[in-house]
Amino acid sequence: MDRNGVDATSIGNFRKATLIYAGALALIATLSMITHVMVDAIVQRQEATARVVNVSGRQRMLSQRIAMMALELSRTDAQIQNAAGAELAAAIDLMDSSHRALQEGSKELGISPDKSPAISAVYNAGPHRLNARVTAYLEQARGYLALSPQERPASAYLAEIQTAAHGPILQALDAAVKQYEADSEEAIRQLRRILLSLVGMMLATLGAEAIFIFRPLFRKLESAHMKLLDAARTDPLTGCMNRRYLMEAAAREMARIKRSGSTLAVLMIDIDHFKHINDAHGHAVGDEALLTLVRILIANIRASDMLGRIGGEEFAVILPDTSPETALQVAEKLRESIAAAVVKGDGLSFSMTASIGLAELKADETDFLTALERADKALYKAKQSGRNRVEVFTADLAAIEGKGF
Repeated sequence: MDRNGVDATSIGNFRKATLIYAGALALIATLSMITHVMVDAIVQRQEATARVVNVSGRQRMLSQRIAMMALELSRTDAQIQNAAGAELAAAIDLMDSSHRALQEGSKELGISPDKSPAISAVYNAGPHRLNARVTAYLEQARGYLALSPQERPASAYLAEIQTAAHGPILQALDAAVKQYEADSEEAIRQLRRILLSLVGMMLATLGAEAIFIFRPLFRKLESAHMKLLDAARTDPLTGCMNRRYLMEAAAREMARIKRSGSTLAVLMIDIDHFKHINDAHGHAVGDEALLTLVRILIANIRASDMLGRIGGEEFAVILPDTSPETALQVAEKLRESIAAAVVKGDGLSFSMTASIGLAELKADETDFLTALERADKALYKAKQSGRNRVEVFTADLAAIEGKGF
């Protein structure tokens, strides 16, 4: 009986331990499932924000593009009026469809129709009234497009488009992008707070076991976040290519010129005394200087050329199928246009200059970074030679220390 009693006690303890372990596993499984849902919710929120911010940021770029194309259309030769008008119409339609997607939601773009009160206020009330401004802007653009070529240069529509593009609508679009980002950050913060509470519960309940469960999940979150960052192709401030995507585009262009045997020119452009602009006028004015620079660059390069922000106030322009002589003419034109422009922001206006380095990459060369480093050395030479100038890479500049792209 004692033996039976001992056996019965052992069996009872085994069953109890089994139930406790099973309960612990069930708790881990339950908390893991909840955590997995929370991680997915954070990832989905980041993905949704990336989509919305990308579309909203594209609206800002389209507003500037429409203004520039409208101005160009007023100066365009009659023989290409139809093609230029078609491009403007396509930009207007894209901005219109994107605005509807942001307002009403879009399954195709993965945009929810739900909006926070703050976003609704940006669109429908307060100083921004983005919905009304976009509607009026598109009506002005369509009205301008409907005019005859003879009426366009002196049209009131053209003046209204230019004023809106460089003022109210741009500010309203900027406000929308910032509010989308702020809403997303707050939602993610709340989700993360809940997630941290769950982590604490698991650590308190099962200690070390929780570590082995949560570690893969956090790695998944980190991996998803990095994929989102890698997927982004544009610089959030200026709307042009970021450095990573510019390098990818350059690699594709390198493969093409290798097949065709053509050449490629690279410009490195740097705003002179940019730190002084930021220190003297603030970062908001510094951002406006960068936006002004990008508008000038876009207006003066071809559609086939590629513009990217390398970092800070430095930009690179890739000029495919361009001889060194032609590239030098393009660089001088850009330099003169930048010097002639007026930066307006925060109740003040001022002019700025830029230094430009030019380098060539030939068909028998395989590394784009070679051209970028050459252009950077030429840029350094331009800075050292007094700024507001264009320098072409020559053999005697090879020893200059570059940035190590």
